[in-house]
Amino acid sequence: MTDVIADQGQPANPLNQTREQVYASQAYNDVVRFCDAHKKQEERDSYKSMVQSLPVLVRTAGLAQALAFVNTRDGQRRAILAHLDGLLHHDLGGETLLTRSRTAKLGEYLYLTRQVMSALLWYKRYAEWLLDKDRTAKSTPVANDAAPAPAEEETRL
Repeated sequence: MTDVIADQGQPANPLNQTREQVYASQAYNDVVRFCDAHKKQEERDSYKSMVQSLPVLVRTAGLAQALAFVNTRDGQRRAILAHLDGLLHHDLGGETLLTRSRTAKLGEYLYLTRQVMSALLWYKRYAEWLLDKDRTAKSTPVANDAAPAPAEEETRL
């Protein structure tokens, strides 16, 4: 059972991390696990596409509508809902994020929207980095690359 900070209803943070640090750590772990479980590039691209477009969808359509849309998608695209549920479980009081976004009062709805947008920033960053099919090709230097040509000023000296 998780320890709860008295009078706040928030889980205790034994490492005394900021909310952003917790979000970053959990998002990284979730994306790495997704990467390990889904080896096909189409599945990775599907997840990455949803993670990249979801913040815009939340801003334009609202949290409840955006999450309902994601819920209608296939398994890889829907994985972000499970990730967000796991990350925000202490704010949801046992409900899923999808249910809570539909039933929350205005203040809580706005709070959930801010938390989801903050978390999505980390998921987007890690998805772009870890699921990039060209990442390894970009980071490895090509053996046949010649040294850069000297600048024009250097050749005059």
